[in-house]
Amino acid sequence: MFAKITKDKLVDGTIITESHVGTRWGSTENQNGPLVKFRLLDDDGEVYYYGEGDDDSLEVVFNWAMRDSGCTSLEVRDANGNWQPTIG
Repeated sequence: MFAKITKDKLVDGTIITESHVGTRWGSTENQNGPLVKFRLLDDDGEVYYYGEGDDDSLEVVFNWAMRDSGCTSLEVRDANGNWQPTIG
């Protein structure tokens, strides 16, 4: 399992100053299959985080984002560049 956050849309430098960019789960040595791009959203459809991970990591990342920031869905980018609902 491997995943990481690549962009944190919550950091604004005033209220939220600590970014989650670079937060990782697992290691590349434990990566299971190709990496997919994902994004995590709240119930209003606002994107909080972007990242990449293997299929085994998506539920773990979603559970973290749900507890950490109240995310309610995870979408994965398909081969055509479209975001597809995956969890939530």
